[in-house]
Amino acid sequence: MNLLYRRIIYISFIIIFLTLAPIIVLYTSGYRYNFKRFKIQKVGMMIISSVPKGADIYLNDILQKQKTTSITRLENLLPGDYDIKLSKEGYFNWEKRLPVYENATAFAEKVILWKKSSSTPIATTSLSQWLPTVDGQKIAFIDSTGIPTITNLDNEKIIIPALNQSRNFNLLGWSVDNKNLLLQSDDQFMIWDTSRDKNIFKTLPGKNYTLIKWDLTDENKLYGINASGLWQITLPNFDSKLISAEKITDSLIIDNDLYTINSEGKIFHSYLNGDASIKEINQIRCNDCKFINKKSARLILLGKDSQNIFIIDPTNGNANIQNQAKGVAWLDNSWLGLTIGDPNTILFFNDFEIWIYSFNKATPELVTRLGQPIIGAIWHNQGRHIIFSSDNKLQIIELDNRELRNIVQLTEAKTIGNINLSHDSKTLYYYGQLDNQSRIYKLPIQ
Repeated sequence: MNLLYRRIIYISFIIIFLTLAPIIVLYTSGYRYNFKRFKIQKVGMMIISSVPKGADIYLNDILQKQKTTSITRLENLLPGDYDIKLSKEGYFNWEKRLPVYENATAFAEKVILWKKSSSTPIATTSLSQWLPTVDGQKIAFIDSTGIPTITNLDNEKIIIPALNQSRNFNLLGWSVDNKNLLLQSDDQFMIWDTSRDKNIFKTLPGKNYTLIKWDLTDENKLYGINASGLWQITLPNFDSKLISAEKITDSLIIDNDLYTINSEGKIFHSYLNGDASIKEINQIRCNDCKFINKKSARLILLGKDSQNIFIIDPTNGNANIQNQAKGVAWLDNSWLGLTIGDPNTILFFNDFEIWIYSFNKATPELVTRLGQPIIGAIWHNQGRHIIFSSDNKLQIIELDNRELRNIVQLTEAKTIGNINLSHDSKTLYYYGQLDNQSRIYKLPIQ
């Protein structure tokens, strides 16, 4: 009897071992039984982090206890779709459905959480024009008195020069170093050196220019157009020389290449090194277009009245893109020392659509289509979000193509006009109306 009992125990242990051993091996190797799919599958993992850190993590609406976003690893997840929510007090939630695959890792890294905050006025005024510097440190605007004014966003100081209020001013552009502001007053062109404490204005010698614009790379060069052709103007003495005798309405110079538009809306290419050859860029006709380029691999033309945008590859002269647009912004953060900035990526928008276009792609990508007119759109400096105003709301949309794109409403006002992002990406400045007061407001977002 004892012998039989011992044999039964011995055989039972062998059976248990042979049954459990494969299960243990599979378990330690990362395999689990998926009751939803009725099969054994290898688990996956998710890595999550956020800016700022310390957000609570919810997985399928279940709080992951003692898990916050400081490069957190959620392990042993069965393959499938998971609803992820990051929540932190004082910030808008971030939510997304992400797939987890067998023996793979899903990432939700450096998710930006946007701060819930209130707008604070920094200036009470009515605006007719608004022109920020590329580095986001200054905003030039024409105020209710018609005088050009500058807001320094580092200290929020308002600089109002002593000028004749009876003159009409027009903001034309900032120099590439963001120090000098080009203005037009009636038939005169002026340069305001904003880097000095004193208001220093220099008037360009009269040559009956119809248009003057800055060089794309040299803060000491400008180009002026008059009846004689195209002139190069060199600071500080305003030395000028005629570089083209063609009758043109606008020009663009990139290195040795000269691109021009004539009165018929035709575009031509020539050289500055003495080569007399002039080539027409075919397929383009835009009577009201102007070059709005930065230095990049494409020519960008925008029609002020027609609201047509042309994006042209100058190497083959074809109009790669023609679309409706009333505004353009570049993803170029070289001034920040960031590598994510790309002067060959732009966004453009019309009344109801926002598009992004990378020059190495065949077609632009539609970001969103809205039912209310879009007033303005700009890049967030990290290049992963677009900030836009529409329907009296300031919103930010995420460019993550996984599942639905998150859109967060940052604030709402009676009217919201121009928008600008500070150079540290943490504060939005906008012109709008709250409590029946037209003001420039600041809104912390990070």
